[in-house]
Amino acid sequence: MTVSSPKNKYSLDATELRPMIQKCSMPPEMRDYAVKMSSTFIQRQMTDDDVARELRSAFDQKFGRGWNVIVGRDFGEFVSHFRQRYIFFYVGRSAIVIYKCPS
Repeated sequence: MTVSSPKNKYSLDATELRPMIQKCSMPPEMRDYAVKMSSTFIQRQMTDDDVARELRSAFDQKFGRGWNVIVGRDFGEFVSHFRQRYIFFYVGRSAIVIYKCPS
């Protein structure tokens, strides 16, 4: 009988980590960065809150301050955002929204 560790029980394989973009109003460089960083953080098995915090920090550093990030499984969203500064996609079981809005 094999007992799997909690880490392995919830680990995702490569096909589950393939991003599924639902809506994107963002230049390709930003889109690719969002997908790459999100996949990296989720592979590290970080909590949704930690993924959101790290993504916001990464976007603030690379593209200027003012970014907002939502990561989770059960939420709805309706946001106002700057033009070309919004993406909604899935990585694994997590839905991710990244957008920049006026302060």
